[in-house]
Amino acid sequence: MDTLLKAYDTLSHATIPQMLALAALIVPGLLSLRVYEAKRGGEGRKANDVLIDIAAYSFITDLTGYALISTVGLLQNDAWRSVLTALAFVVGFGVFPIFLGWGWYEIQAWMVRAGFVADPVQKPWDKVFRRIWQQKLDLVAIVTLRDGRRVASRLLDPAYASTYPADEQILLGEMWKLDEDGRLVAPFAGSYGMLVDKADIETLEFIEWSSVEAYLREQHKEPQP
Repeated sequence: MDTLLKAYDTLSHATIPQMLALAALIVPGLLSLRVYEAKRGGEGRKANDVLIDIAAYSFITDLTGYALISTVGLLQNDAWRSVLTALAFVVGFGVFPIFLGWGWYEIQAWMVRAGFVADPVQKPWDKVFRRIWQQKLDLVAIVTLRDGRRVASRLLDPAYASTYPADEQILLGEMWKLDEDGRLVAPFAGSYGMLVDKADIETLEFIEWSSVEAYLREQHKEPQP
């Protein structure tokens, strides 16, 4: 408690330039981290790993930001130098951290595809649904609930799956009837979807809609004379 009071007393006497300098040291790292984690998804990491990432992001951002400001300071025109210094501060400590977090994730994603490193997205739930939404895959989801019921849905609007840090839930889209063999028969009239919590799911199967569509066409073919 004494430590917190001392820290508060120190900050309360800090000048505006000192507060801006402190923000420039910490905020860019937090911003980069939030961008990276938003793209990465998955489970939360240990506090030590997070602090190390914040320090690394802040170090890179500070070097870039101060390099920009120092370069602008070499200008001879005082009027332009003031405007460009403010612009360099915004770019270096506001815009660059966003691209840093985004860029680091894309580099990691490339290294994962090349087989150099392990995938940072550790949970299959996050991985599969991210791939479905990003690639706009046309799929059917067959959900087996813990009470034994099976429900099927074509993943159309408003279908959506929440990922980390939210609790994992899936909003199914167009609901379909299943026959005794587990094959899709027909959509429910007026269906707008179904909300299912991951805790209630036993298994989750995905089938390409093109396969289902081909099967339905085959079933509805008229007999040849």
